[in-house]
Amino acid sequence: MFTCIKYRLLCLVLCVSLMLSGCGIIIINDRGNKETDSDSESRNGEDTFDPVSDSTTSQQTPETVPSVNGEQIAMDLVSRLPAMDFGNVGMTIAAVNMESLVPEEAANFVDSAAIIRNRMVEEKYNTIVIPNQAASAEDLFNSVKEAHLSGTYYADLIAVPCSWLGSYAAAGMLMNLNSLPFTDFNAPYYNTDAIAQMSAGYTIYAAAGAMTDTLDYLYFYYFNRSAVKAYGLDNPYLLASEGTWTWEKFLEMCTAVSGDLNGHTAHIDTESYSDLIFTASGTHYADTGRGMIPQLSYASSSILDLYLETAHTLLYDENGHYAPNTESNDSLNAFYHGNALFYLNRGYAGNWILDMKDAWGILPIPKLQDTQSDYYT
Repeated sequence: MFTCIKYRLLCLVLCVSLMLSGCGIIIINDRGNKETDSDSESRNGEDTFDPVSDSTTSQQTPETVPSVNGEQIAMDLVSRLPAMDFGNVGMTIAAVNMESLVPEEAANFVDSAAIIRNRMVEEKYNTIVIPNQAASAEDLFNSVKEAHLSGTYYADLIAVPCSWLGSYAAAGMLMNLNSLPFTDFNAPYYNTDAIAQMSAGYTIYAAAGAMTDTLDYLYFYYFNRSAVKAYGLDNPYLLASEGTWTWEKFLEMCTAVSGDLNGHTAHIDTESYSDLIFTASGTHYADTGRGMIPQLSYASSSILDLYLETAHTLLYDENGHYAPNTESNDSLNAFYHGNALFYLNRGYAGNWILDMKDAWGILPIPKLQDTQSDYYT
C-alpha cells in the first residue's frame, strides 16, 4: 500500500500483506500445456493427469490464457508517465520484505520481471532505487516515527503490512495521496478496489497495485492430484476454469475422501479462515472510498446466510472434515505425506512440498456462489 509521510514530498506506504478484502483477484484458466503437465507428473512419479481428459465434469477444453507481451505493455505504460529528471539522485524504499519489491537477483521469472520493471523506471527518471531493509514492521514504524518527530529524512517510499496502516494514520504520519500531482489511481497498475478500501472522505491513506502484488503472500488451496484421480473426483482445474469452483463443490470432494483422508487442513487460525471465506464472496466489511464516510457494509441476507452456513460447516461441523493444526507443522505434514486432500496456506508454501511423493496442484479460494465473476483472495 502506498501512502505519504508528511516530512517528505513523496513517501508512500506499500501494502505487502494482501489479506485486505478484495485486494487481490485471481482468475484461474487451464494452463493448456500438456507437455509441461506430463513432465511434472513424471517427476512426481505419477501417471499423466490430463486436466481435460481425466475430468468427469466436462469434455470441453477450457479457454487458455492468451499470450501477451508483458514487457511491451510495461514500456508503453512507462512512456505515458510525466517526464522528469531526478538528476541521478537515488530514491530510497524502506520495507521489511525488500526482496519482493527490489529483488537483487533473478531467482525466478517473477523476480526477473520486477528487475526489468524497476530498471525501466530508473531509466525514465534518471534515478536508482535504493533498498532500506527493516528488521520488523515494528522497527520500521519506530524508525519512521522518530524521523517524523525530529523532522529528518528516512526514506522516500515505505512498505508496511495492512495491519499497520491504522497506526501510521493515528500517529499523523500519512500524507493525503489525493493531493499528489500527476497521479492517476485509475491507471491499470493500481488496484482501485484496494485503494477504495484505504480511503475515507477526501483522503487516500494508501495505495496498492502491481508493485505490491506478491503471489507468495496470497492464500491458495494446494490439492493432492493423485488422490483426486484415485477417487475419481471432478477435476478441480476444470471446475475453476469453468467458474464452478465453489465451497459446495469443495465440501463434496472433502466428503468423498473423508473415510481415508482429512478433507482439508490449514496453516491459519480459525478467525482468519473465517475472514478468508467471507473475502471469497467479493464482499467487503465496510463501504469506503473517496468522498465517503466509512460505514459497515450490509451484505444481502442471502449472501450473509450463505456465508454463515458455509463458515460454520467448514470450520465447526463434522461434515466440514476440517483438521485444524495451525500451531505446528502438522497441517503441512498431513498434506505432504498424502493424508489430506486440501491444504490451505500462502503461496510460499509451495516451496515446502516440491519433493512431495504425490502429485499436487494449486487452486484459487472457492467462490461462495458460482454466479460470481471472479475468484477473490
